[in-house]
Amino acid sequence: MFDVPDCELGHHGEDVSFNSIMKKYKLTDPALVLLGEIVRAADSHPAKPHPAGEGLRWIASGFGALGLSDHEILVHEFIVYDALYAECKRRREK
Repeated sequence: MFDVPDCELGHHGEDVSFNSIMKKYKLTDPALVLLGEIVRAADSHPAKPHPAGEGLRWIASGFGALGLSDHEILVHEFIVYDALYAECKRRREK
């Protein structure tokens, strides 16, 4: 939605901005890696999408359909991403 063409931290191939940021800053937290797979599946069309990506895509589209301001959407989405990260962390710690 807010991607800028040819920017360093943007989309590159199947990677989305989230993945570009992780690579640039060498973030290797296993929970973030899993979250990155989900975000990639929600924001692009990778060859092997994570199944949770479709649900995240629906949630993001739903927030857009609520008619909220960008700021209001961000406030609400933060808790969704916090919860998703917590679940990724829980699953990676098993």
